[in-house]
Amino acid sequence: MLDRITRVVFVLILSAAVIVSGFLGYQRHVIESASRTVELAMDWRDIQTMAALSKFPTDKLLTEIKARGITSIGVFEETLSDANALGEIYFAGGSGVMRFKELNPVLSGMTAKNLIKPDDTYILSYNPEVRKRFQAQIHNVLPKGDLKNIGEKVIDINESNILLKDIGFGISEALKNYLSKKGFSIIPRIANDPRYNIPGKIASLNGYDTIIFDGEKILGYPDGIVQLSQQLKKYKIKYGNVEIVKQDGDSKLKHLMGDQIVRVHSIPKDELLKLNKDEALTRFNLAARERNIRLIYVRPFLPPQIDEDPVKYNLQYLSEIKSGLEQAGFAMGKASTIGQMAPLGWEIILLGCGAVILTLLLLNLFVPLPWYVMWPVFLVCPLVMVYVGAGHKGYPLEKGLALLTAVITPAYAVISQYGKMDKAIASGIIFNSLMMVVNVVAECAIGIFLIIGLMASTNFMLAAEEFIGVKLTLILPVLIVIAYFMPKSKEKLLALLDQKIKVSYLLIGLFLAGVLAVMLARSGNFTLPVPGFEKYARQLLETMLGVRPRTKEFLIGYPFLVISSILLLKDKKNWLWLSLAIGVIGPASLINTFTHIHSPITISIVRSVNGLILGLLIGALLGLIYKKLPIK
Repeated sequence: MLDRITRVVFVLILSAAVIVSGFLGYQRHVIESASRTVELAMDWRDIQTMAALSKFPTDKLLTEIKARGITSIGVFEETLSDANALGEIYFAGGSGVMRFKELNPVLSGMTAKNLIKPDDTYILSYNPEVRKRFQAQIHNVLPKGDLKNIGEKVIDINESNILLKDIGFGISEALKNYLSKKGFSIIPRIANDPRYNIPGKIASLNGYDTIIFDGEKILGYPDGIVQLSQQLKKYKIKYGNVEIVKQDGDSKLKHLMGDQIVRVHSIPKDELLKLNKDEALTRFNLAARERNIRLIYVRPFLPPQIDEDPVKYNLQYLSEIKSGLEQAGFAMGKASTIGQMAPLGWEIILLGCGAVILTLLLLNLFVPLPWYVMWPVFLVCPLVMVYVGAGHKGYPLEKGLALLTAVITPAYAVISQYGKMDKAIASGIIFNSLMMVVNVVAECAIGIFLIIGLMASTNFMLAAEEFIGVKLTLILPVLIVIAYFMPKSKEKLLALLDQKIKVSYLLIGLFLAGVLAVMLARSGNFTLPVPGFEKYARQLLETMLGVRPRTKEFLIGYPFLVISSILLLKDKKNWLWLSLAIGVIGPASLINTFTHIHSPITISIVRSVNGLILGLLIGALLGLIYKKLPIK
């Protein structure tokens, strides 16, 4: 038992921590509310494809998509073939020049003077600006000695054109000027090539606001990510981080870029083939509302997926995207940035002390701790926190304390609520059961406040830094609850193991084990695919409630807590440990919701309230049936 002085001090510290966290949470809400502008972008290649398929003038199509909210266009670097098709350059291998001398009089004249080498590549351009760009980009790949000028118009590259065909030669000046005059911003799409000189490549992008990398690897991966981040910051270019889509090196670059990030959502082409228009519209809306996405990169629906005119279909699609976002309270324009915020060092220490107190309170439920053990531990912890330091690279202190809080809080809330009652009651079982679940959630609110405060930083809001240990927050509370409520004596344990179990109970147990396995697999980023019936159920809940609650809360955790309450109130405790082990998933998931700092705090609150209300209703319904069963 805690002595009176210890209890009073702990209550005061926890109260102060909750107040500070509440203030930080309010600041975060203000910052999130001020960021309400979403940028819509399309791929230049997709625009050209749509226009070609529909035989629709590209110039007119650009006017139409701009009227429907598209403000930016993603443009890939030119290749030799791209520039050749635009008439900016003429290129050929030396052997080709020598074989077909009549095709180009300038190069054929050089052939006559023995200036052409069969294994080199030759670029002819009458535009000095284009030549200058190509020379600079070639230097980003090859040593300067591998390039020379022949006269004023020809570049001689000491490399086969086969090895140069996929190299990016920057953004076309003609295309840049054309799109700028039409009122569009350009988002460079840069692919990785281990030959690239990163400082030179990024310097050529000076003046652009945001960059999105193409392919499976970030530019510079694996060894040049640090240099890449330094160059992006030098030229004040934001990193467009595409969520869900995995690119090697993205986690490290996010970490290094900090608040210089724009969160992007896009549906890849192969995934778009599996969706219809309504599903895509829902994804974009949810991304903006629930995950602070501020740049949506739209890929069009194209034949054979659709049997309508591509331009007509996609212009309607864009109109519906814009309309849906505006109805959700967003404006179209340049992606708004998240305001700067970060807790002060003393605030982190105070919140950390709150986490330590919750840990000591949980330990005290297992083994009563005397004051001369509890106080030295409590006083040493702030010194350790000061040593580790708040706000340091990688935020190890904040992440560690948040993980500790997320593990301890649901276990403590369940054990403290269900471990103190030692006699049955005869009436009002359903009402009292529901109140017990509400009390568990109320105790979890302390941990929620602490996590909100510990991670109230712009870097967490932009997902540059992320909560660690999601699966641990679902597994460890279950194990802690089992350890506390499992029959402690050898005789009770053997008696429990010796009980006969009906086949129906065994099948139910196996089913629940499968559900828990799926739940853990799904706790990451789309580890398992979502089946069709669940997509329908999600959409229905989203439509009915505005914000969809978490399935493991309202369908598993809270109902089992209600059943556990009935077992306890009827003094039937043989299987209480199992029902509580499943029930603690509810408050564990509740805590986990608030570790997703990239989601607006108001969305997390509404999601949690919806989950609690729906879970209590389902629990009450199950309770009315379950309390009449002859369970011993």
